[in-house]
Amino acid sequence: MRVTLVISIIGILFQTGGMAQCSKDLEKHETYNTGPIIETKDIVFHAPTITNNKDISVVVKDTSRLYIHFDLTYGTWRVGSKVDFKFKSGAVASTYITKWESESTGSYSVKRYDCQITSRDDLDLFYLEEVNKITVHGVGRTFSLSGRKAKKFNQYFKCAANTVGVENVNFKPAIKSAPDPYVDNTIVVSFGNNNTESTYSDIDCEYEKNQVDEFTGKKTTITKMKTWGDNLQGQLHLVDNKTFINVYYKGALGCSNVESYIIIKFMDGSTLKLMNLAKEDCGENPMLKVDITNNISILKVRDIEKIRVGYSDAHADVSIKDPDYIRGVLNKCL
Repeated sequence: MRVTLVISIIGILFQTGGMAQCSKDLEKHETYNTGPIIETKDIVFHAPTITNNKDISVVVKDTSRLYIHFDLTYGTWRVGSKVDFKFKSGAVASTYITKWESESTGSYSVKRYDCQITSRDDLDLFYLEEVNKITVHGVGRTFSLSGRKAKKFNQYFKCAANTVGVENVNFKPAIKSAPDPYVDNTIVVSFGNNNTESTYSDIDCEYEKNQVDEFTGKKTTITKMKTWGDNLQGQLHLVDNKTFINVYYKGALGCSNVESYIIIKFMDGSTLKLMNLAKEDCGENPMLKVDITNNISILKVRDIEKIRVGYSDAHADVSIKDPDYIRGVLNKCL
Protein backbone atom coordinates (compact mmCIF):
# COMPACT_ATOMS: atom_id res chain seq x y z
CA MET A 1 0.00 0.00 0.00
CA ARG A 2 2.78 2.44 0.95
CA VAL A 3 4.69 1.79 -2.30
CA THR A 4 1.53 2.29 -4.37
CA LEU A 5 0.77 5.53 -2.54
CA VAL A 6 4.33 6.85 -3.02
CA ILE A 7 4.27 6.01 -6.72
CA SER A 8 0.92 7.78 -7.08
CA ILE A 9 2.25 10.87 -5.30
CA ILE A 10 5.39 10.90 -7.43
CA GLY A 11 3.27 10.56 -10.57
CA ILE A 12 1.22 13.60 -9.61
CA LEU A 13 4.34 15.58 -8.74
CA PHE A 14 5.94 14.75 -12.08
CA GLN A 15 2.82 15.75 -13.98
CA THR A 16 2.69 19.09 -12.22
CA GLY A 17 6.45 19.62 -11.83
CA GLY A 18 7.27 20.11 -15.53
CA MET A 19 10.82 20.77 -16.57
CA ALA A 20 9.90 24.17 -17.99
CA GLN A 21 9.69 25.66 -14.50
CA CYS A 22 13.20 24.52 -13.55
CA SER A 23 15.38 25.32 -16.57
CA LYS A 24 17.08 28.02 -14.48
CA ASP A 25 18.39 25.27 -12.16
CA LEU A 26 20.26 23.48 -14.96
CA GLU A 27 23.86 24.02 -16.04
CA LYS A 28 23.57 21.55 -18.91
CA HIS A 29 20.73 19.95 -20.87
CA GLU A 30 21.88 18.26 -24.06
CA THR A 31 20.88 15.21 -26.04
CA TYR A 32 23.26 12.57 -27.42
CA ASN A 33 22.80 9.17 -29.02
CA THR A 34 23.56 7.67 -25.58
CA GLY A 35 20.71 9.66 -24.04
CA PRO A 36 20.29 13.01 -22.29
CA ILE A 37 23.12 14.79 -20.50
CA ILE A 38 21.64 16.83 -17.67
CA GLU A 39 23.51 18.65 -14.92
CA THR A 40 22.03 20.89 -12.24
CA LYS A 41 23.67 23.81 -10.53
CA ASP A 42 25.71 22.86 -7.47
CA ILE A 43 25.62 23.63 -3.76
CA VAL A 44 28.69 24.09 -1.55
CA PHE A 45 28.20 21.78 1.44
CA HIS A 46 31.69 22.04 2.95
CA ALA A 47 34.12 24.95 2.62
CA PRO A 48 36.79 25.10 5.36
CA THR A 49 38.80 27.54 3.23
CA ILE A 50 38.17 29.58 0.10
CA THR A 51 40.16 27.10 -2.01
CA ASN A 52 38.83 23.90 -0.42
CA ASN A 53 35.22 23.45 -1.47
CA LYS A 54 33.06 20.36 -1.70
CA ASP A 55 30.03 20.77 -3.98
CA ILE A 56 26.99 18.58 -4.59
CA SER A 57 24.71 18.50 -7.63
CA VAL A 58 22.60 16.06 -9.65
CA VAL A 59 23.50 14.68 -13.08
CA VAL A 60 21.92 12.39 -15.66
CA LYS A 61 24.23 10.60 -18.11
CA ASP A 62 25.27 7.08 -19.24
CA THR A 63 22.02 6.18 -20.99
CA SER A 64 19.71 7.96 -18.54
CA ARG A 65 21.38 6.89 -15.28
CA LEU A 66 20.83 9.32 -12.40
CA TYR A 67 23.71 10.30 -10.11
CA ILE A 68 24.39 12.41 -7.05
CA HIS A 69 27.53 14.25 -8.12
CA PHE A 70 30.33 15.65 -5.95
CA ASP A 71 33.14 18.07 -6.86
CA LEU A 72 36.18 18.23 -4.54
CA THR A 73 38.91 20.82 -4.88
CA TYR A 74 40.95 19.15 -2.14
CA GLY A 75 41.11 15.57 -0.86
CA THR A 76 40.55 12.15 -2.38
CA TRP A 77 37.58 9.83 -2.04
CA ARG A 78 37.38 6.36 -3.56
CA VAL A 79 35.39 4.42 -6.12
CA GLY A 80 33.39 1.76 -4.28
CA SER A 81 33.07 3.72 -1.04
CA LYS A 82 29.67 3.74 0.61
CA VAL A 83 27.84 7.06 0.90
CA ASP A 84 24.75 7.40 3.11
CA PHE A 85 22.22 10.20 2.65
CA LYS A 86 20.13 10.79 5.77
CA PHE A 87 16.83 12.62 5.40
CA LYS A 88 14.98 14.81 7.89
CA SER A 89 12.53 11.99 8.55
CA GLY A 90 15.39 9.75 9.64
CA ALA A 91 15.23 7.61 6.50
CA VAL A 92 18.57 6.70 4.89
CA ALA A 93 19.46 6.00 1.26
CA SER A 94 22.76 4.15 0.80
CA THR A 95 24.75 4.41 -2.41
CA TYR A 96 28.28 3.71 -3.61
CA ILE A 97 30.70 5.91 -5.52
CA THR A 98 30.55 4.47 -9.03
CA LYS A 99 32.62 6.85 -11.12
CA TRP A 100 35.40 9.38 -10.71
CA GLU A 101 37.45 11.73 -12.87
CA SER A 102 39.89 14.56 -12.26
CA GLU A 103 40.73 17.77 -14.06
CA SER A 104 43.65 20.14 -13.60
CA THR A 105 44.02 23.67 -14.91
CA GLY A 106 47.28 25.28 -13.87
CA SER A 107 47.49 25.08 -10.08
CA TYR A 108 43.74 24.41 -9.79
CA SER A 109 42.45 20.85 -9.72
CA VAL A 110 39.11 19.21 -9.06
CA LYS A 111 38.04 15.61 -8.54
CA ARG A 112 34.53 14.49 -9.43
CA TYR A 113 32.68 11.55 -7.92
CA ASP A 114 29.29 10.07 -8.89
CA CYS A 115 26.92 8.02 -6.70
CA GLN A 116 24.31 6.26 -8.81
CA ILE A 117 20.65 6.03 -7.77
CA THR A 118 19.92 2.35 -8.40
CA SER A 119 16.36 1.91 -7.13
CA ARG A 120 12.97 3.56 -7.46
CA ASP A 121 12.60 3.62 -3.67
CA ASP A 122 15.75 5.74 -3.32
CA LEU A 123 14.62 8.05 -6.12
CA ASP A 124 11.31 8.57 -4.29
CA LEU A 125 13.14 9.44 -1.07
CA PHE A 126 15.29 12.08 -2.76
CA TYR A 127 12.26 13.47 -4.57
CA LEU A 128 9.93 13.70 -1.57
CA GLU A 129 12.32 14.50 1.28
CA GLU A 130 15.23 16.79 2.11
CA VAL A 131 18.74 15.50 2.81
CA ASN A 132 20.29 16.90 5.97
CA LYS A 133 23.37 14.69 6.44
CA ILE A 134 25.83 13.00 4.08
CA THR A 135 28.17 10.31 5.44
CA VAL A 136 31.13 9.34 3.28
CA HIS A 137 32.35 6.11 4.85
CA GLY A 138 35.61 6.00 2.91
CA VAL A 139 36.84 9.09 4.74
CA GLY A 140 34.91 8.60 7.97
CA ARG A 141 33.18 11.97 7.73
CA THR A 142 29.61 13.17 8.08
CA PHE A 143 28.69 16.48 6.45
CA SER A 144 25.55 18.49 7.24
CA LEU A 145 23.34 20.50 4.94
CA SER A 146 21.65 23.59 6.34
CA GLY A 147 17.87 23.88 6.02
CA ARG A 148 18.20 26.35 3.16
CA LYS A 149 20.69 24.22 1.25
CA ALA A 150 18.65 21.06 1.87
CA LYS A 151 15.63 22.72 0.25
CA LYS A 152 17.72 23.93 -2.67
CA PHE A 153 19.24 20.49 -3.26
CA ASN A 154 15.79 18.89 -3.17
CA GLN A 155 14.70 21.47 -5.76
CA TYR A 156 17.65 20.56 -7.99
CA PHE A 157 16.98 16.83 -7.65
CA LYS A 158 13.35 17.30 -8.68
CA CYS A 159 14.47 19.37 -11.64
CA ALA A 160 16.86 16.68 -12.91
CA ALA A 161 14.27 13.93 -12.36
CA ASN A 162 11.52 15.93 -14.05
CA THR A 163 13.74 16.75 -17.00
CA VAL A 164 14.75 13.18 -17.77
CA GLY A 165 11.34 11.80 -16.71
CA VAL A 166 11.15 9.32 -13.86
CA GLU A 167 9.85 6.63 -16.17
CA ASN A 168 13.04 6.97 -18.23
CA VAL A 169 15.57 6.63 -15.39
CA ASN A 170 17.92 3.68 -15.89
CA PHE A 171 18.46 1.91 -12.55
CA LYS A 172 20.80 -0.75 -13.94
CA PRO A 173 24.16 -0.41 -12.12
CA ALA A 174 26.78 1.36 -14.20
CA ILE A 175 30.23 -0.10 -14.80
CA LYS A 176 32.55 1.21 -12.08
CA SER A 177 35.49 3.42 -12.99
CA ALA A 178 39.01 2.14 -12.37
CA PRO A 179 40.43 3.02 -8.93
CA ASP A 180 41.89 6.47 -8.41
CA PRO A 181 45.66 5.92 -8.88
CA TYR A 182 46.50 8.58 -6.30
CA VAL A 183 44.77 6.84 -3.40
CA ASP A 184 47.22 3.95 -2.98
CA ASN A 185 50.08 6.41 -2.71
CA THR A 186 48.46 7.98 0.33
CA ILE A 187 48.93 6.43 3.77
CA VAL A 188 45.60 6.56 5.56
CA VAL A 189 45.82 6.68 9.34
CA SER A 190 42.93 8.75 10.58
CA PHE A 191 40.42 11.14 9.08
CA GLY A 192 39.57 13.01 12.25
CA ASN A 193 36.08 11.58 12.45
CA ASN A 194 34.48 12.81 15.65
CA ASN A 195 31.28 10.84 15.25
CA THR A 196 32.37 7.20 15.08
CA GLU A 197 29.36 5.85 16.96
CA SER A 198 26.80 7.38 14.62
CA THR A 199 28.86 6.72 11.47
CA TYR A 200 28.97 3.00 12.27
CA SER A 201 25.65 2.77 14.09
CA ASP A 202 24.73 -0.34 12.07
CA ILE A 203 27.75 -2.24 13.42
CA ASP A 204 27.25 -4.19 16.66
CA CYS A 205 30.40 -4.86 18.69
CA GLU A 206 29.95 -8.48 19.80
CA TYR A 207 32.84 -10.38 21.35
CA GLU A 208 33.90 -13.88 22.27
CA LYS A 209 36.64 -12.26 24.33
CA ASN A 210 37.53 -8.65 25.05
CA GLN A 211 39.89 -8.05 27.96
CA VAL A 212 43.11 -6.37 29.07
CA ASP A 213 45.71 -8.29 31.09
CA GLU A 214 45.99 -6.48 34.41
CA PHE A 215 49.71 -7.33 34.71
CA THR A 216 50.98 -6.67 31.21
CA GLY A 217 48.36 -4.27 29.87
CA LYS A 218 48.07 -6.32 26.68
CA LYS A 219 44.65 -6.37 25.06
CA THR A 220 43.07 -9.47 23.58
CA THR A 221 39.91 -9.12 21.51
CA ILE A 222 38.10 -11.79 19.51
CA THR A 223 34.84 -10.85 17.84
CA LYS A 224 31.95 -13.29 17.65
CA MET A 225 31.81 -15.49 14.58
CA LYS A 226 29.59 -13.92 11.90
CA THR A 227 28.27 -15.16 8.58
CA TRP A 228 29.97 -13.03 5.93
CA GLY A 229 28.55 -14.77 2.86
CA ASP A 230 27.38 -18.12 1.54
CA ASN A 231 29.26 -20.89 3.42
CA LEU A 232 31.74 -18.37 4.85
CA GLN A 233 32.07 -17.30 8.48
CA GLY A 234 34.66 -14.96 9.92
CA GLN A 235 35.89 -13.03 12.93
CA LEU A 236 38.59 -10.50 13.82
CA HIS A 237 41.27 -11.28 16.40
CA LEU A 238 43.50 -8.70 18.13
CA VAL A 239 46.40 -9.99 20.26
CA ASP A 240 49.92 -8.73 21.05
CA ASN A 241 49.31 -5.59 18.98
CA LYS A 242 48.61 -7.66 15.88
CA THR A 243 45.26 -7.99 14.13
CA PHE A 244 44.12 -11.09 12.30
CA ILE A 245 41.14 -12.30 10.28
CA ASN A 246 39.99 -15.88 10.86
CA VAL A 247 37.69 -17.41 8.24
CA TYR A 248 35.99 -20.80 7.97
CA TYR A 249 34.58 -22.07 4.68
CA LYS A 250 31.97 -24.83 4.69
CA GLY A 251 32.81 -26.95 1.68
CA ALA A 252 35.18 -29.57 0.32
CA LEU A 253 38.19 -27.52 -0.80
CA GLY A 254 40.95 -29.59 0.82
CA CYS A 255 43.39 -28.75 3.61
CA SER A 256 44.58 -25.43 4.95
CA ASN A 257 48.38 -25.17 4.86
CA VAL A 258 51.24 -22.73 4.27
CA GLU A 259 50.18 -22.32 0.63
CA SER A 260 46.60 -21.44 1.51
CA TYR A 261 45.46 -17.84 1.20
CA ILE A 262 42.61 -15.39 1.00
CA ILE A 263 42.23 -12.66 -1.59
CA ILE A 264 40.06 -9.68 -0.70
CA LYS A 265 38.41 -7.86 -3.61
CA PHE A 266 37.25 -4.36 -2.70
CA MET A 267 34.30 -2.49 -4.17
CA ASP A 268 36.70 -0.28 -6.14
CA GLY A 269 38.10 -3.34 -7.96
CA SER A 270 41.46 -3.46 -6.13
CA THR A 271 42.60 -6.66 -4.42
CA LEU A 272 44.69 -7.73 -1.43
CA LYS A 273 46.22 -11.22 -1.13
CA LEU A 274 47.12 -12.55 2.33
CA MET A 275 48.78 -15.88 3.13
CA ASN A 276 47.48 -18.33 5.70
CA LEU A 277 49.23 -18.47 9.10
CA ALA A 278 47.14 -21.21 10.73
CA LYS A 279 48.60 -24.67 11.26
CA GLU A 280 47.97 -27.33 8.65
CA ASP A 281 44.48 -28.75 9.08
CA CYS A 282 42.77 -31.38 6.94
CA GLY A 283 39.68 -31.68 9.10
CA GLU A 284 36.18 -30.43 8.40
CA ASN A 285 35.95 -26.73 7.55
CA PRO A 286 39.60 -25.86 8.42
CA MET A 287 40.41 -22.31 9.47
CA LEU A 288 42.40 -19.78 7.45
CA LYS A 289 44.16 -17.11 9.53
CA VAL A 290 45.72 -14.01 7.94
CA ASP A 291 47.59 -11.06 9.44
CA ILE A 292 46.07 -7.69 8.49
CA THR A 293 48.17 -5.53 10.86
CA ASN A 294 50.04 -3.77 8.05
CA ASN A 295 46.89 -3.31 5.99
CA ILE A 296 44.52 -1.88 8.60
CA SER A 297 44.68 1.62 7.10
CA ILE A 298 43.37 0.19 3.81
CA LEU A 299 40.72 -2.04 5.39
CA LYS A 300 39.42 0.88 7.48
CA VAL A 301 38.37 2.81 4.39
CA ARG A 302 37.44 0.24 1.74
CA ASP A 303 34.28 -1.83 1.45
CA ILE A 304 34.74 -5.50 0.53
CA GLU A 305 32.88 -6.96 -2.45
CA LYS A 306 34.16 -10.55 -2.47
CA ILE A 307 36.61 -12.86 -0.71
CA ARG A 308 38.41 -15.76 -2.38
CA VAL A 309 39.47 -18.56 -0.02
CA GLY A 310 42.18 -20.85 -1.35
CA TYR A 311 42.86 -24.32 0.08
CA SER A 312 45.05 -27.23 -1.05
CA ASP A 313 42.61 -28.64 -3.62
CA ALA A 314 40.48 -25.72 -4.79
CA HIS A 315 39.28 -22.21 -4.07
CA ALA A 316 35.88 -20.55 -3.67
CA ASP A 317 34.73 -16.97 -4.33
CA VAL A 318 32.19 -15.58 -1.88
CA SER A 319 30.16 -12.36 -2.26
CA ILE A 320 30.12 -10.46 1.03
CA LYS A 321 26.62 -9.64 2.29
CA ASP A 322 27.74 -6.62 4.40
CA PRO A 323 30.49 -4.88 2.37
CA ASP A 324 31.31 -2.39 5.15
CA TYR A 325 31.30 -4.85 8.09
CA ILE A 326 35.06 -5.35 8.50
CA ARG A 327 35.72 -1.64 8.02
CA GLY A 328 33.11 -0.84 10.66
CA VAL A 329 34.49 -3.32 13.20
CA LEU A 330 38.05 -2.01 12.75
CA ASN A 331 36.91 1.59 13.24
CA LYS A 332 34.45 1.02 16.07
CA CYS A 333 35.14 -2.21 17.95
CA LEU A 334 38.87 -2.98 18.09
